[in-house]
Amino acid sequence: MAWCHSHHIVVQAYSPIVRNKKADNPTLKSSAEKYSKTPAQILIRYALQKDWVPLPKSDDPARIRENASVFDFEIAEEDMKKLDALDQGPAGAMDEDAYAVADMEIPT
Repeated sequence: MAWCHSHHIVVQAYSPIVRNKKADNPTLKSSAEKYSKTPAQILIRYALQKDWVPLPKSDDPARIRENASVFDFEIAEEDMKKLDALDQGPAGAMDEDAYAVADMEIPT
């Protein structure tokens, strides 16, 4: 990530809500309850705080409004670390091809 930032490369959060497949994760649910937000809002806010560009998809107007309502809170550092610990690397990828780019050698 530091390399991307130093070269002004914007990172997109691919499927930031993970198709709602993680909504029942205890850590995510706990954070949602703590901040009075939905798990999806926590994941979108998490991406924003990581300086990623989240692109959640929905055709439901209520869900679109909900997804946009993430600028009235900030996730505390200790909660960000708990969410960081949920990373599964390639095993958690929604699209295995996405990691083909991540495995490329970056010239210095």
